Amino acid sequence: MGIIIVRLSFVRYFALQCVAKRGDVIATESPYFLGIIELIETLGMKVLEVYTCTDDGVCVVDLAGAINQYDITACFFQRRSITHYVQ
Repeated sequence: MGIIIVRLSFVRYFALQCVAKRGDVIATESPYFLGIIELIETLGMKVLEVYTCTDDGVCVVDLAGAINQYDITACFFQRRSITHYVQ
């Protein structure tokens, strides 16, 4: 399974092509940014959504289950900006 850490759209495109090919399964967060889904599908890859909480991030139990059930080539998650207020 590949690990991708990127910030720019065109870099995401090339990074996905480096670790996966047409028909491969890419795990991504859900809810997701629509541009990510379009990018993966444009490359002919399949999207597998994994539940992601805005407070806790990706659900590792769901991710582990997906990895066991599907032949996932790479995981594609974005870092989320979360602001916590202390009162």
